[in-house]
Amino acid sequence: MTLSFWFAPFQSRLPQELLDLIVDGLKGDYATLRTIALAARPFLRQAQKNIFSSVDLTNSSLCSRLHHTLIANAALIRHIRRINILEMDGVPLWTVTDTTLPLILKLKLDCVRHIELGYRIYRPDTSMIIPWRDLLGETKMALMGVFALPELSKIVVTDVHGLPMTFFNCVKTLKRRLTIYNVAFEDDTNFDISSTPEASAFAALDLDRVPANPQLIKLIARPNSCLANVPTLAIFPGETEDTIDIPTSIMGARGNVPYVRWDIENQDFPRECEKHDSRSPVAAHFRRNDYLVPLPNQLATMRNLVSFTYAFRVSGHLKTELIRRCDTCLEPLLTSLEHSFTDTLKHLVILIDVAKEPNPDLQKTLDALSCSQRWESLDKILASRILVKLYLEVRSYNDDNRDTWYRDNALWEQRLGMEMSRMNAKRRLWACVCPYE
Repeated sequence: MTLSFWFAPFQSRLPQELLDLIVDGLKGDYATLRTIALAARPFLRQAQKNIFSSVDLTNSSLCSRLHHTLIANAALIRHIRRINILEMDGVPLWTVTDTTLPLILKLKLDCVRHIELGYRIYRPDTSMIIPWRDLLGETKMALMGVFALPELSKIVVTDVHGLPMTFFNCVKTLKRRLTIYNVAFEDDTNFDISSTPEASAFAALDLDRVPANPQLIKLIARPNSCLANVPTLAIFPGETEDTIDIPTSIMGARGNVPYVRWDIENQDFPRECEKHDSRSPVAAHFRRNDYLVPLPNQLATMRNLVSFTYAFRVSGHLKTELIRRCDTCLEPLLTSLEHSFTDTLKHLVILIDVAKEPNPDLQKTLDALSCSQRWESLDKILASRILVKLYLEVRSYNDDNRDTWYRDNALWEQRLGMEMSRMNAKRRLWACVCPYE
């Protein structure tokens, strides 16, 4: 009995819209999508759309196969929404020598919305980089062409050194988010500062380990700079103060940045997390000691700053260890609030991510976190600021039921309400527990 016999009734009884929804439910399950694409024609188009919506290029063999497929069936190109050009841990770098990659990037990729270039797993303590100067000339030109796509909404560049400043001449139409991790820009005589994106051209800028160079500093200082005038600025500081030179310059440029997120990582986060995918929340960084880069004094000069988010992770089973980590992570924030923080701040958000560990006990973790003496100090500082509202959110990877979340939320709200009695009495304290999404 053939497959067509079994699927024939669906062609007449179920509308195509419903079949499309069924196929969409299999998004990410590429083996099943490939199977149903061959099983019956009503599934083919939607299965192809899901298979080719996100393309991961991690070696030359995949590039060659994809190029052959797209040339043979050009209609598939319109399904591509995301392209990830990723190096693994192997040497030599395939992106440096591959000749098929520029052929793919030169196709009519008008439907692409997201482009990523870098290593599959981002580790800020590693020396593994992609040297831009070693890429083939055709690859460089093709990448710049993709960065300039008119409908592009997100660009992620990680672990690339020697990226020319003309990059900022290409991203003029970027709409949503620019993410730059461990990227060293290089001055370029062809760089045209007058042809860079205007203020608020894109909605968010993520920075981690971007060293300074003269043209980049000049771009930040330019009136209506896209870097100094961005609605959301997310900063992931490194282990030394020189890693925040660019964020410090942006904060000191007196531009318009209403929302800042300062995301630190706990120094003892497990090394096993390196095995996870870079897009997973548990693919976190780690530190070797208790030193945390202090918040820059330029926060005091940001006259348009309205909301500041301070995020960190904790892990461990011992109560004393959790308290120590919480104390260590909160210390830079307390120091900054006491001495160098803008008076325009209205919302302070503290996000605490509880690391995913075997047999976690969230209630014990919440109990330990609430015992930190830093909460009382924070309560005294914020209670004297009339405008500031504090949001304390603990995010956990636990897969618990709704009743358990309600219980944990009530416990956290009660304990923090007791520790921060002044803010709680003024009704300017919100504490909650929620799952990490």
